[in-house]
Amino acid sequence: MPDLFFYGTLRHMPLLETVLGDKNRALELSQASLADHKVSWVKGGDFPMIEAAAGETAHGVLARGLTDTQIDRLTYYEDGFDYDLRPVIVRTATGQDVSAEVYFPDPDLWTPDRPWSLSDWADIWGPQIERMAIEIMGHYGRIPASTIATIKPQIRMRAHAWLAARARPADPDRDIDKDVVVHRHHHPYMNFFATEEIDLQFRRHDGSLSPVVNRGSLMMGEAVVVLPYDPVRDTVLLIEQFRAPVYLGGSRAPWVWEPVAGVDQ
Repeated sequence: MPDLFFYGTLRHMPLLETVLGDKNRALELSQASLADHKVSWVKGGDFPMIEAAAGETAHGVLARGLTDTQIDRLTYYEDGFDYDLRPVIVRTATGQDVSAEVYFPDPDLWTPDRPWSLSDWADIWGPQIERMAIEIMGHYGRIPASTIATIKPQIRMRAHAWLAARARPADPDRDIDKDVVVHRHHHPYMNFFATEEIDLQFRRHDGSLSPVVNRGSLMMGEAVVVLPYDPVRDTVLLIEQFRAPVYLGGSRAPWVWEPVAGVDQ
């Protein structure tokens, strides 16, 4: 299998380990560079792009000894972001020129901006992209990468909501790492909404752990509700709209009056 040169977000080890899916397998990584190329932020984006640039040098890492499955997982992840592998010659830290492959974007897809910084990206975007990768790779082998590309805004929304929830204060009387035991966690379905299914035990009020229970959850992220109020007329504003879940639930009146609400796209 080919060696791969990572110039961008895959140099961030938590993300790379999530995409590869095997944190116990040692990775053979070394510093390398690609001549006559540069790495830039995508204009208006939160990720980098690489492009040919005479006299410039793109720095990164060379990954060797990857398995067929690992490369397939990497390609699945990168395809979801519209990147494809191309052969290049990179130079190692010892001055050796070696063949490798690099994930390149379509040259007409994005506009480059300022020089890219891995540390800046990791500080600002790293946690969100790591969380997105968990959901994306949870569907590896079941959902085409082309589908992933079309619903990235929804994946991002769910990742943002998860991080916001994680940042809230913990339960002072319980330790989530000890009082919840996860046996299995997977992602059965993903589209505008997504589902997660989990087998777990939780600490009961008598101090014992519950039996292993199976639970499913519809994941959508955070939503907002607005209730406009006119104090002069002492009136609130509601809207009436068709709701597919109400229709699917058997109702013969699926047009529902409700406050203005929605999610960030």
